[in-house]
Amino acid sequence: MLVASIRNLADVEQALPLSDVIELRLDLFPSIDLEAIEAIVQQTTSLFTVHHHSDEILIAQLFHLKPHFFDLDYRTPPSFLQRMSHLHPDVKIILSYHNWEETPVDLLHLLSTMQSPYAYAYKIATTANSILDSLRMLHFLKEHAEQHRLIGLCMGEKGEITRILSPIFGSMMTYGAINSHSTTASGQLTLLDMIALYHHRSLNHETRIYGLIGHPILYSKGHLVHNAAMKDLSYNGVYVKMAVLADELPEVLRYARILGIRGLSVTMPLKEAVLSYLDAIEPQAEKMGAVNTLTIDDQEISGFNTDGPAAVAVLEKITSLQDKKVVILGAGGVAKAIAYSLSQRGARLLIFNRTARHAQLLAQQVGGDGFELDQLDSVLTQQGFDILIHCSPQDPVIEAHHFDPSSIVMDVRMHSTVFLQQAAKQGAQIVHGHALFIEQAIYQEEIWFNRSK
Repeated sequence: MLVASIRNLADVEQALPLSDVIELRLDLFPSIDLEAIEAIVQQTTSLFTVHHHSDEILIAQLFHLKPHFFDLDYRTPPSFLQRMSHLHPDVKIILSYHNWEETPVDLLHLLSTMQSPYAYAYKIATTANSILDSLRMLHFLKEHAEQHRLIGLCMGEKGEITRILSPIFGSMMTYGAINSHSTTASGQLTLLDMIALYHHRSLNHETRIYGLIGHPILYSKGHLVHNAAMKDLSYNGVYVKMAVLADELPEVLRYARILGIRGLSVTMPLKEAVLSYLDAIEPQAEKMGAVNTLTIDDQEISGFNTDGPAAVAVLEKITSLQDKKVVILGAGGVAKAIAYSLSQRGARLLIFNRTARHAQLLAQQVGGDGFELDQLDSVLTQQGFDILIHCSPQDPVIEAHHFDPSSIVMDVRMHSTVFLQQAAKQGAQIVHGHALFIEQAIYQEEIWFNRSK
């Protein structure tokens, strides 16, 4: 059930067509109008939430309005719960636990401490301090939601995926807000995003899960592109973003297997680090020394790389690559993939990196020349270039006179950059990272969806 969590009655009308249940966060209401609240109960499925159990008189008055559900703190005195359950047997009591600091290690033990003969369901809402907390919460739901009526979620930005994916693993409810300014808890998404972007209405136990792992992921548009594609294809899948640090990677991949995640996009800084955890790798990706796409079939993780083929596809729409002089800035995972694919098309490669040894090693692998980044200006002055591809996190310092209308300049980053703006001012033909992203996403979907049929 998708719950509209609201903090004032003015939002009810807007929430009605977007939700299955209206949650009145009465502990956040500035004042309580019993008559107006009763009118809401009579027109929709309602959930009253009061997490402060000190005012038993008010809570008893609210029970008298007969909401469908009533959410109370699990520490509410059993004698009061017994009385409310006896007087109002049709009101389903949800006992809830909230932790605004962490996600306890033993969630099953926590659930055991919450048990009550008067509870219809149990809600556990914790704070995710890393993506591992969220994955642990989803695993907890997967293992125990069938046996108990559970609502499980993690608060905070790193808990966002639990709000999207928890219904797949049996959570009885998940919560959304009318808009980004009216959230009732951190990490809460809007109802419209839950429905239109993440396909909440069609999520079920058979939904295939895909996602992005890496850090930072702020500018990634993968969730927009892949979820839209799955909707167009009537494919029962959903795609989420997960901020994953390098030291979290082994545990994240372990949970990916356990949770049945079907595929992952891999971004910085994990494109090379993930190689150590693969069961199989596509030969071309192995030569590139980096992967950006994972499939997980029967718990076997296979790696692929779509960055290189995507860059070739984008550039060959503009020009032939044979004998073109291509400057690549950077020697990381993306640079390796692009350099390898361009070398297969006969391009002549000049690779620059802050650490000259990394540039020279990559150049040796692809038959090019490697330089320290500080040499960029002098080398460009002497040799010039046809295509320049920026694959590093920071904007390089390049003199404006190196750009001209005959040059093609690509930046693999998704957001608008000073680097591309500078090149455009000099008349260079620029290629935004968005074009590269779309091409590699198409290749990813071919790998994922064809293997999932």
